[in-house]
Amino acid sequence: LIDGKHYWTGERPLVVKAKPRHEIKIVEPPGRISPGENVTFTWDIVGPSATIGFTAVVGGKESKPGRLESSVDLTATPYTILVSDFISGTYAVPLRFVGNTKIPDAGVYYFRGLAFINGKNIWSDEYSLTVQ
Repeated sequence: LIDGKHYWTGERPLVVKAKPRHEIKIVEPPGRISPGENVTFTWDIVGPSATIGFTAVVGGKESKPGRLESSVDLTATPYTILVSDFISGTYAVPLRFVGNTKIPDAGVYYFRGLAFINGKNIWSDEYSLTVQ
């Protein structure tokens, strides 16, 4: 506003990018195995650089569907640790993790990736695995 008159510039677009966040993605989740057979889980932790001390594949015969918030810890779920190769240590992320385990009992198992990053629990989507 100059001397009572409005002056305008041309309009320009502004792109606002989402703040990068940590995510866990299960890579090619296994779908069916035999009891006692070795099964390999692969998961990627992506997002900003960080150092972590815990990541695992957790699961059980009971599902906890839907998105899990970072305030939900393992004890608030029906899951237990299935792949424990990286539950202690120092790991720089982003990184791909590969771990193996054997599941002795038949049934349908529900599983997720879990990592503890900067004081928060980061959960993957839930998947299922049939052991028969």
